[in-house]
Amino acid sequence: MIRSKKSVTSMAVVASLSLTIIMPTARLQAQAAAPAQLGALAPANLAKPRPAAPFNLTGTWLHDLRKDANKGADTWRFVPPTFKLTPQAQIHYDASQKAAKEGKVYRDDIGQCWPAGLPLIMTRVWPIAMVQLPTVVYMISHFMNSLRIIYLDGRSHTDPDVLVPSFNGESIGRWEGDTLVV
Repeated sequence: MIRSKKSVTSMAVVASLSLTIIMPTARLQAQAAAPAQLGALAPANLAKPRPAAPFNLTGTWLHDLRKDANKGADTWRFVPPTFKLTPQAQIHYDASQKAAKEGKVYRDDIGQCWPAGLPLIMTRVWPIAMVQLPTVVYMISHFMNSLRIIYLDGRSHTDPDVLVPSFNGESIGRWEGDTLVV
């Protein structure tokens, strides 16, 4: 009886080790067999037929913080529309507003030398340069030269085991009417 328990245990260990070797190998083989995602600027990707964007975002954009920015026709700045915050983001926004009224600082990431990240680079005084192509929008913040890439070519998000995280995240977008949904 002792001998058969050892045999069963040995076989279980061998089976477990075999699976830990075989499963990752099978996954890698499946990934190798799958067609690779074309780069956003690959000629074959750019040549694919797709609906035209309703407008072109290419240019330099600046968030106008003046209270009367949208009232007069003499404003020369592009003004992005205000956006609705998620409930979690609203909590942080409210806390930051309360801290500001009290003369305190709330999560000063830039003051601690962290990259601004999103949505901060889009909502402050620094201009943003955008280059729009059919497959991608490149956003370059003039503050710390932070880059955000919004892929428009229908790709899915990168496997989390392969993704290299960034402060601006991995942005996948699509047009819904005249709205760019990211």
